[in-house]
Amino acid sequence: FDEALTTLEHAFRLDNQNAILAKNLSVIYYEYGILDKAMFYCDKTLALDTHHSLHYSPALIQLAQGDYK
Repeated sequence: FDEALTTLEHAFRLDNQNAILAKNLSVIYYEYGILDKAMFYCDKTLALDTHHSLHYSPALIQLAQGDYK
């Protein structure tokens, strides 16, 4: 994951309008337990591509953060 994270961060700096890069960053940060960044990239993904299949992910991140509302 470390190498993928470094590569994805670099790629996203070059193309910050790419929903696929944002989604992958969200997944990796979620796996690392860095939930604020996971949510940031999840929100970014949905803002860039409202048809993306990531709609369940914000709920998973919120549950992991202890937000059970």
